[in-house]
Amino acid sequence: MRNKVEFITGLLMLSLIGKSADAHTSSSHGKDRLDRSFSSIVKSHWNVSHTGTLYKIKAKFTVGDKGVAKIESMENVLGNTVITTDNPQEVDPALGISIAKAIKLGSEEYAANGHPRGANYIGWFITAPHDTHKVRISLIN
Repeated sequence: MRNKVEFITGLLMLSLIGKSADAHTSSSHGKDRLDRSFSSIVKSHWNVSHTGTLYKIKAKFTVGDKGVAKIESMENVLGNTVITTDNPQEVDPALGISIAKAIKLGSEEYAANGHPRGANYIGWFITAPHDTHKVRISLIN
């Protein structure tokens, strides 16, 4: 009888440990899904075409509770140029304006879709000759 009780107790413990691990895994995957979802929304608003030069722009931006985006800084990763929000032309006028517009519209749409949570994000905006535009957004905190 004692062996049966120990066996059942052992099974229950294993079951609880498994559920705990599953919960941790799903919450970390949930974060990944959140980032990909936000990236795709921002990407849908990023309409700019460039040829000839490889651009790799890193933009740090904050999304407020109401889906209002504020660009904190932009940087030309290849040239190490720091671009202020007042002067995005240091990279390329059309590209700087396009990124700012995509972030603003994307964050508003993201908030309107039931994700009103504010957060700080960092986005990599990459465009190259004859290549599709790529946007990758990472959650900072």
